[in-house]
Amino acid sequence: MALLILVLGAAIRFTNLGSEGLWCDEGYTAFAVREPLPTLLSRLLTVDDAPPLYYLVEKAAVSFVGRSEAGLRLASALAGVLSIVVLLWSAFRFRTPVRSRPGLVDAKDPDPNDAGHADADRTNADQSRADLWSAATLAFLTTGVFHARQARSYSLLLLFAIAFVLAARSLLTGRGSRTRKGSSWVLAVSGILLCLTHNVGIVLVLVSLVLWPLGTREGTSFRRWSLLHLPALAVSAMWILGGSQLNVHSELNVWTEHYWESHSLALAPLYSMGLFVPGGIPSDDLAVGFSVPANLSRLWGGISVVCALACLASVVGGRTRAVGAHSRAVAARSHPTAVALRVELGLLLAPLVALTVVSLVVAPVYVLGRTDVLAYPAFALLMGRGLSRLPKWPAFGILLFWGGLSLLSIAPSYGYRDLGYAKGADRELAAQLGAELDSADWLVHTFMTSPSIEYYLERADVPHQTAWFPLVAGENTASDYPTPADSISSYVSQARRLRETIEAQLPETGDVWIFGLVAPTTEDDWGRVREAGVIDVGQLGYPVSVFLYQLVGMRSVPVAYAYRQDWVAGDRVVLRVPKQIWTPVDEIPDVRFEVR
Repeated sequence: MALLILVLGAAIRFTNLGSEGLWCDEGYTAFAVREPLPTLLSRLLTVDDAPPLYYLVEKAAVSFVGRSEAGLRLASALAGVLSIVVLLWSAFRFRTPVRSRPGLVDAKDPDPNDAGHADADRTNADQSRADLWSAATLAFLTTGVFHARQARSYSLLLLFAIAFVLAARSLLTGRGSRTRKGSSWVLAVSGILLCLTHNVGIVLVLVSLVLWPLGTREGTSFRRWSLLHLPALAVSAMWILGGSQLNVHSELNVWTEHYWESHSLALAPLYSMGLFVPGGIPSDDLAVGFSVPANLSRLWGGISVVCALACLASVVGGRTRAVGAHSRAVAARSHPTAVALRVELGLLLAPLVALTVVSLVVAPVYVLGRTDVLAYPAFALLMGRGLSRLPKWPAFGILLFWGGLSLLSIAPSYGYRDLGYAKGADRELAAQLGAELDSADWLVHTFMTSPSIEYYLERADVPHQTAWFPLVAGENTASDYPTPADSISSYVSQARRLRETIEAQLPETGDVWIFGLVAPTTEDDWGRVREAGVIDVGQLGYPVSVFLYQLVGMRSVPVAYAYRQDWVAGDRVVLRVPKQIWTPVDEIPDVRFEVR
């Protein structure tokens, strides 16, 4: 069964890995790893909000396989497979009887047939089955597969989080001396790697530190527990103190804050657990792209949630049976199964609560389907534990049902576009632009439009000139910055300078292509813009409207393309503004813009 889980999990992750186009964040990865190493590190230390490890791993991977869609996603897919391997290793680690591996559980009695050893064997066998089912859960359910097929850092983060959680569980349950030594190393190293992969990795480390009271007396002492967490805390502290870029996270992710203005942040942990369950949350409740079935009946999602609740119920019942032989309450509470369950529940709930608190107090870091992946290892462990306690055929039925929903969710990434929303709009738009762009033409990008478009134009070897408006949009091309209305005078100055720059270089027959959002509209308004094929300053979103006004005043301009960007919200247009229709500068009056 273990080999089957591994083979199928790998096949799900690697098959047609390059079928879908890159979206904005993946395009950013592509350009980041193209840079020379000193330039990449400098960017990460100055204008990004991410630690360097993922980009270093990605840069090493693409140096061997290239920067195709599949090449860029290869490191994530490998990390996804290694995550399965880690859980399978944990399952086999508990498979050997105690009498064969006395270091697995402390054995002071030399008699290999005593009741203590027999109980330890049963406990380890139960844990082995639970971890095997957890590996299957991770292999086939949506969250693990989705991140393994994205050129982003979350699959690597998930790998280190799984190793960290397993090590923490082992140490807190008071496993034997040999296991304790190995788990100590894994906890310390994976904690460091967590913090070097993503800046929310420190959340899991801190949560683990404060969950020490959940362990047993036979577990690790608090002094040792603290020392094992210290290296990760030190690395994170150096990164925070040494990188001023971390202080701009709320600016780089202003959209996250807007999302929680219309959703209850207090319910975020429930949203996340609904997302962890295949089909458990509708796609329109998410702010970012995720493999959620687009037209899935709420009935199937409800059944999926009921299956998850059944697994949790079997966990509670299984815990009662496992510790039932212990007559004393204290002994029952210290039983490894009870401790493991407490630790898994703690490492599921506490990171989600911590992300909620940080988002309320510090900065909006809670992103459904992204940063909440810290809690997913514990979720997989709990579901695996529950499945292992159910009768075999119902357990297989639930796993197959979840796997089917997950494959339905992920099907668009294999090329089955009619089954859901597949990434590809950016790739298609870039191909259309490439057929029309002249080498002297200018593309003026705004927030989050350039990474994927420029990636495909570069691959197609389409020469052109590039600029961003406002200027800050070019500093971190995969982020959205605030655009306050009181910055209008600054935007006007930027627009005039950009016009001067382009005007000096663009031939009279050349064009400026402007990316922008349509001003907030209804679906009917959006349809009329598409049908008319023209747009004016009043219909274009701020602050790109400021730049368009500095070119043509209040005149309407052609809409070359009306589109919806892959996994980035908003109705978007690409405007083709020939230099021949520009309004002379001295004929453009100063006006007051009303920001809607």
